[in-house]
Amino acid sequence: DGANAFFEYPKVVQLVSRRKNTLLAAPYYHRVNSATKLKAIRVRCNPDNEADRVMAMDAGLTSNSFAMATGYRTTDGQIIIDGLAECMPEDGASVSFQLMEDTLREVAQAMNVKAVISDRWNSVQTLQALEEDDVLVVNAQLDMGDATHLRDAVLHEGISLPACEVDSKKVMAMTTDSAYPFNFQKTPVAHLMAQFGTVVQSGKFLGKGHGMTDDLFRCM
Repeated sequence: DGANAFFEYPKVVQLVSRRKNTLLAAPYYHRVNSATKLKAIRVRCNPDNEADRVMAMDAGLTSNSFAMATGYRTTDGQIIIDGLAECMPEDGASVSFQLMEDTLREVAQAMNVKAVISDRWNSVQTLQALEEDDVLVVNAQLDMGDATHLRDAVLHEGISLPACEVDSKKVMAMTTDSAYPFNFQKTPVAHLMAQFGTVVQSGKFLGKGHGMTDDLFRCM
């Protein structure tokens, strides 16, 4: 199909640090009349410093996650990704944007977020709410130029990820599990590493690997 891996997975592994992930979103579900409904989202925020942060989000509704990441740049120019989270809707369920709006506003306050980057697809109301909280909103979509800059940062270790929740040697095997993507439900760092390792380039476009998602990657 002309698609080629965009990253080398071994290069991604070297980005992992010993820092804990400061965000974790765990969705909870209940069943009503055999239909799966999103009930609540529990988010933990535990920043280790008071740096001004940027939040990026990718707003999925059904079949895709609603993903977010936070990070900041150090005085020597390194990009520190210190928060990753995603809410995965089960089959037949939709993400509650009102619930996510409340969650993102909570995260933005706790993580000292000064700007949020997102395209406006599925997220206009959420972005307006963040603007009301005096957060700068930047409308952007990941393109090949951005992806190339990201790859350069990966190759030159200009970006740092939190500690992986599972053995990095097991991450790629998890992508072929029949439970995917829900086997990554509470391990967003591992899931991002898997997406780094499976996103493909076809001409001037980036796409998901076969059977994969790429929501966390698009927050980078």
